[in-house]
Amino acid sequence: MSKIKVVISGISGKMGQESLKAVHAQSDMEVIGGTCKSPQNPILTIPGSSIKIPATADLEPIISEADVLLDFTNSEVAIQAIRIAANHKVPIVTGSTGFNAEMIKEIETISEKNKLGIIVAPNFAIGAVLMMHLAKTAGQFFEFADLIESHHEQKLDSPSGTAISIAKAALKKLIGKTKLIL
Repeated sequence: MSKIKVVISGISGKMGQESLKAVHAQSDMEVIGGTCKSPQNPILTIPGSSIKIPATADLEPIISEADVLLDFTNSEVAIQAIRIAANHKVPIVTGSTGFNAEMIKEIETISEKNKLGIIVAPNFAIGAVLMMHLAKTAGQFFEFADLIESHHEQKLDSPSGTAISIAKAALKKLIGKTKLIL
């Protein structure tokens, strides 16, 4: 059985590094390359191994051999990566946040046009997904709600995409106040 070949977009970031370790630990997957804004070196050694993979700012030269693109960047970088991966018929899983309505529509169009699976998940943690579901369910019983979040000091986006997703889920059923104030 051949391994699933993964390219990680945003490989040098916090989630990119965690994804690199997690994918490398799987017996049925292998990381074949990664992208980042400014690679320190064109070759990256996978932590805890002697395996070397290409690291580049340009997704194009490494995507054609991939079975899947795993993206942990931001919405602007992610939409570019989605376009490139789709041109190569490579399915995409993105944990990036901040997609506006136009970007989401474009992602849907790309997926339909290319008959390609694209997963956009603002958070992969079961607790966060459950919180989004519960906010949607509970929203119908409240006239207003506050959402308070706390993160580590390295968190790049504030409010987080997860917090925005939870708020939007609550707004779907929230009676009374219908605008999101960030």
